[in-house]
Amino acid sequence: MLENPAPDWIIKTKLAPPKLSGSLLQRQRLLDRFQESTPYTLSLIHAPAGYGKTILLKQWYDLAITNNMAAAWLSLEEDDNQPEIFAYYLAAALAKAGIPSPLLNTLTNRTPETQKIKSLAAGFINRIAACPKNVVIFLDDYHKISDANTNALLKAMVVHAPDNLRIIIASRKTLAFSTAGFKANHYFEEVTSADLKLTLSEFSLLLTTEISDKNLLYVWDRIEGWPIAAKIVNH
Repeated sequence: MLENPAPDWIIKTKLAPPKLSGSLLQRQRLLDRFQESTPYTLSLIHAPAGYGKTILLKQWYDLAITNNMAAAWLSLEEDDNQPEIFAYYLAAALAKAGIPSPLLNTLTNRTPETQKIKSLAAGFINRIAACPKNVVIFLDDYHKISDANTNALLKAMVVHAPDNLRIIIASRKTLAFSTAGFKANHYFEEVTSADLKLTLSEFSLLLTTEISDKNLLYVWDRIEGWPIAAKIVNH
């Protein structure tokens, strides 16, 4: 579906969720957030390492596929921290979801940076708007993106997003650009470490060994609901 072929340096495994080992706890209250957040253009899952951000992002991706949405996944790295590379990867992710990419090779090094961002954003938005399905873009490890122009591209896509687009981000940090206007207009929602902490009942379901109610409460209180710590305890 690419109008211009993807470069040879595109790593195609970054265009699919990682394979997660072991059985995963289905945390219904968090799965329900995917359905509840439908009105939001931008959803940000942010917390420090070990809170299960990628797991939740993948579970939401699976829900999008189940609901017959056009779901595009992109796992980000430090090397993607410039608008042209980010755009090529995003184009490849959308193409995999059935949405043709804009003609990225029409932009040259002589194109002014501001115009380049506008052209890229317009290209993506117009093609997403033409898609008959609801489109969801999943961006994992977005904290690895610090470049101002790359952030400007993402912000432009949120500002001008068509009604059928949602962008869902997992990151260790909050976003580099202001989301105050998005919040005021109910375009933006957050899932934080407080939401990702295991409840006592979730921790109980995760354990594979017998434990008394007293000890269960003690251990849960000591790990403060931190999912990675619960996994270590379980082993």
